[in-house]
Amino acid sequence: MVRQRVKRPTSKDVAELAGVSRATVSYVINNKQGGTIRVSESTRLKVLDAVEHLKYRPARAAQALKTQRSNLLALVIPHIDTAFQPQVAAAVQREAETHGMDITIRATRDEPERERDFVDSLISRGVDGAIIHSHHPSNEHIESLVDAGMTVADIRFSTGGRYYFPGLRPRDTSERGLSSSRN
Repeated sequence: MVRQRVKRPTSKDVAELAGVSRATVSYVINNKQGGTIRVSESTRLKVLDAVEHLKYRPARAAQALKTQRSNLLALVIPHIDTAFQPQVAAAVQREAETHGMDITIRATRDEPERERDFVDSLISRGVDGAIIHSHHPSNEHIESLVDAGMTVADIRFSTGGRYYFPGLRPRDTSERGLSSSRN
Protein backbone atom coordinates (compact mmCIF):
# COMPACT_ATOMS: atom_id res chain seq x y z
CA MET A 1 0.00 0.00 0.00
CA VAL A 2 1.34 3.42 -0.96
CA ARG A 3 0.45 6.29 1.31
CA GLN A 4 0.09 9.71 -0.18
CA ARG A 5 2.20 12.37 1.48
CA VAL A 6 0.11 14.85 3.43
CA LYS A 7 1.08 18.51 3.49
CA ARG A 8 2.94 19.35 6.67
CA PRO A 9 1.04 21.93 8.76
CA THR A 10 2.61 25.37 9.08
CA SER A 11 2.44 28.10 11.69
CA LYS A 12 0.06 29.87 9.30
CA ASP A 13 -2.31 26.88 9.51
CA VAL A 14 -2.13 27.00 13.31
CA ALA A 15 -2.81 30.75 13.31
CA GLU A 16 -5.84 30.35 11.02
CA LEU A 17 -7.32 27.52 13.09
CA ALA A 18 -6.75 29.40 16.37
CA GLY A 19 -7.92 32.74 14.91
CA VAL A 20 -4.72 34.55 15.87
CA SER A 21 -1.69 36.05 14.14
CA ARG A 22 1.42 34.08 13.23
CA ALA A 23 3.36 36.25 15.70
CA THR A 24 1.05 35.06 18.49
CA VAL A 25 1.61 31.45 17.43
CA SER A 26 5.37 32.05 17.56
CA TYR A 27 5.16 33.62 21.01
CA VAL A 28 3.13 30.71 22.37
CA ILE A 29 5.19 27.94 20.74
CA ASN A 30 8.49 29.46 21.80
CA ASN A 31 7.10 30.21 25.27
CA LYS A 32 8.11 33.86 25.02
CA GLN A 33 6.90 36.12 27.76
CA GLY A 34 7.07 39.85 28.20
CA GLY A 35 7.88 42.23 25.38
CA THR A 36 5.20 44.16 23.55
CA ILE A 37 2.91 41.20 22.90
CA ARG A 38 0.82 39.89 25.77
CA VAL A 39 -0.93 36.57 25.23
CA SER A 40 -3.92 35.79 27.41
CA GLU A 41 -4.31 32.31 28.88
CA SER A 42 -7.39 31.62 26.73
CA THR A 43 -5.50 32.60 23.55
CA ARG A 44 -2.51 30.50 24.58
CA LEU A 45 -4.80 27.49 25.07
CA LYS A 46 -6.45 28.05 21.65
CA VAL A 47 -3.02 28.04 20.00
CA LEU A 48 -1.92 24.92 21.87
CA ASP A 49 -5.18 23.17 20.94
CA ALA A 50 -4.62 24.06 17.27
CA VAL A 51 -1.03 22.79 17.49
CA GLU A 52 -2.25 19.49 18.90
CA HIS A 53 -5.14 19.16 16.45
CA LEU A 54 -2.90 19.77 13.42
CA LYS A 55 0.02 17.81 14.88
CA TYR A 56 2.16 20.85 14.14
CA ARG A 57 5.91 20.70 14.74
CA PRO A 58 8.09 23.75 14.10
CA ALA A 59 10.46 23.37 11.16
CA ARG A 60 14.00 23.31 12.47
CA ALA A 61 15.33 24.61 9.17
CA ALA A 62 13.17 27.72 9.47
CA GLN A 63 14.28 28.23 13.07
CA ALA A 64 17.91 27.85 12.01
CA LEU A 65 17.51 30.54 9.36
CA LYS A 66 16.15 32.97 11.91
CA THR A 67 18.55 32.19 14.76
CA GLN A 68 21.62 31.39 12.61
CA ARG A 69 22.02 28.24 14.74
CA SER A 70 21.28 24.71 13.64
CA ASN A 71 21.72 23.11 17.09
CA LEU A 72 23.54 20.38 15.21
CA LEU A 73 26.92 19.01 16.24
CA ALA A 74 28.99 16.80 13.95
CA LEU A 75 31.12 13.91 15.12
CA VAL A 76 33.61 12.74 12.50
CA ILE A 77 35.33 9.49 13.45
CA PRO A 78 37.54 7.02 11.59
CA HIS A 79 35.41 3.92 12.26
CA ILE A 80 32.09 3.09 13.88
CA ASP A 81 32.78 -0.62 14.28
CA THR A 82 35.51 -0.53 16.93
CA ALA A 83 35.04 -1.02 20.65
CA PHE A 84 36.02 2.58 21.42
CA GLN A 85 34.19 4.71 18.84
CA PRO A 86 30.59 3.81 19.84
CA GLN A 87 31.48 4.82 23.40
CA VAL A 88 32.74 8.17 22.14
CA ALA A 89 29.59 8.63 20.05
CA ALA A 90 27.32 7.76 22.99
CA ALA A 91 29.13 10.19 25.28
CA VAL A 92 28.98 12.99 22.71
CA GLN A 93 25.28 12.34 22.13
CA ARG A 94 24.49 12.41 25.86
CA GLU A 95 26.33 15.69 26.33
CA ALA A 96 24.82 17.25 23.20
CA GLU A 97 21.31 16.36 24.38
CA THR A 98 21.90 18.15 27.70
CA HIS A 99 22.45 21.30 25.63
CA GLY A 100 19.44 20.77 23.35
CA MET A 101 21.59 19.77 20.39
CA ASP A 102 21.39 16.91 17.90
CA ILE A 103 24.40 15.12 16.47
CA THR A 104 25.26 13.72 13.11
CA ILE A 105 27.92 11.03 12.97
CA ARG A 106 30.18 10.40 10.01
CA ALA A 107 32.63 7.50 9.80
CA THR A 108 35.49 8.13 7.37
CA ARG A 109 36.77 4.53 7.21
CA ASP A 110 40.13 6.18 7.89
CA GLU A 111 40.24 7.49 4.30
CA PRO A 112 41.75 11.00 4.09
CA GLU A 113 39.71 11.99 1.01
CA ARG A 114 36.47 10.81 2.59
CA GLU A 115 37.31 12.74 5.78
CA ARG A 116 38.03 15.87 3.75
CA ASP A 117 34.71 15.52 1.86
CA PHE A 118 32.76 15.04 5.12
CA VAL A 119 34.43 18.02 6.75
CA ASP A 120 33.74 20.19 3.70
CA SER A 121 30.07 19.14 3.75
CA LEU A 122 29.72 20.31 7.35
CA ILE A 123 29.99 23.92 6.26
CA SER A 124 27.16 23.63 3.74
CA ARG A 125 25.01 21.72 6.26
CA GLY A 126 25.37 24.60 8.70
CA VAL A 127 26.45 22.62 11.74
CA ASP A 128 27.27 24.69 14.81
CA GLY A 129 30.30 22.68 15.86
CA ALA A 130 32.37 19.61 15.11
CA ILE A 131 34.36 17.03 17.01
CA ILE A 132 36.85 15.49 14.66
CA HIS A 133 38.84 12.38 15.53
CA SER A 134 41.43 11.99 12.85
CA HIS A 135 44.45 9.78 12.28
CA HIS A 136 45.71 12.07 9.53
CA PRO A 137 48.27 14.82 10.04
CA SER A 138 46.69 17.40 7.68
CA ASN A 139 44.88 20.26 9.39
CA GLU A 140 43.96 22.23 6.30
CA HIS A 141 40.41 20.94 5.90
CA ILE A 142 39.80 21.22 9.65
CA GLU A 143 41.06 24.81 9.66
CA SER A 144 38.49 25.59 6.94
CA LEU A 145 35.76 24.90 9.51
CA VAL A 146 37.26 27.40 11.93
CA ASP A 147 37.58 29.91 9.09
CA ALA A 148 33.84 29.38 8.44
CA GLY A 149 33.08 30.35 12.05
CA MET A 150 32.60 26.89 13.51
CA THR A 151 33.88 25.68 16.88
CA VAL A 152 35.99 22.56 16.38
CA ALA A 153 37.39 20.04 18.85
CA ASP A 154 40.23 18.20 17.19
CA ILE A 155 41.21 14.78 18.60
CA ARG A 156 44.31 13.06 17.22
CA PHE A 157 45.83 9.62 17.64
CA SER A 158 49.56 9.75 18.13
CA THR A 159 52.03 7.15 16.92
CA GLY A 160 52.59 6.08 20.52
CA GLY A 161 49.02 4.81 20.70
CA ARG A 162 47.76 7.67 22.88
CA TYR A 163 45.13 10.28 22.16
CA TYR A 164 45.96 13.92 22.37
CA PHE A 165 43.94 17.06 21.85
CA PRO A 166 45.59 19.73 19.72
CA GLY A 167 42.86 21.96 21.03
CA LEU A 168 39.43 23.39 20.92
CA ARG A 169 39.33 26.01 18.25
CA PRO A 170 36.47 28.32 19.18
CA ARG A 171 34.72 30.53 16.67
CA ASP A 172 35.30 33.41 19.08
CA THR A 173 39.08 33.58 19.32
CA SER A 174 38.89 35.44 22.65
CA GLU A 175 37.74 32.17 24.28
CA ARG A 176 40.43 29.94 25.72
CA GLY A 177 40.80 26.55 24.10
CA LEU A 178 42.20 23.36 25.50
CA SER A 179 45.94 23.25 25.62
CA SER A 180 47.60 20.26 24.08
CA SER A 181 47.49 17.51 26.64
CA ARG A 182 48.12 13.80 26.76
CA ASN A 183 45.85 11.22 28.36
